[in-house]
Amino acid sequence: MIMIGLQDANDFTTTVLLENVTYKLGLCWNSRMARWNMDLMRQDGTEILRGVAVVPGVPLISGYTRLLNATDIRGEFIVVAANQASQSAQEVGRSDFTAGLFSFLYVSKEELDAILEASLPD
Repeated sequence: MIMIGLQDANDFTTTVLLENVTYKLGLCWNSRMARWNMDLMRQDGTEILRGVAVVPGVPLISGYTRLLNATDIRGEFIVVAANQASQSAQEVGRSDFTAGLFSFLYVSKEELDAILEASLPD
């Protein structure tokens, strides 16, 4: 599992190493919709995904497998609440990542499989 550090800015791009491949992850605060949107690009800036709504507790890229087939990405991005008080939140506010209320994670396919396996009844 990789915790991705995010900047205190309305629009930024960061470099992330996923499945031993470098990608660019862009996040943009949409003030009109009051939400974060995510872009995923190859290291050279070629778009893979654009404008994915960042919603807590929801797999962010599972609905885009057709677009991800040409990449090495087999895991999932997910935003999780950092504390009990944030768990009921339906949205991530502009400063919620830098305030420590939410974390932005990438979970590999192997980790996802292990989590699912552990959750199955014996």
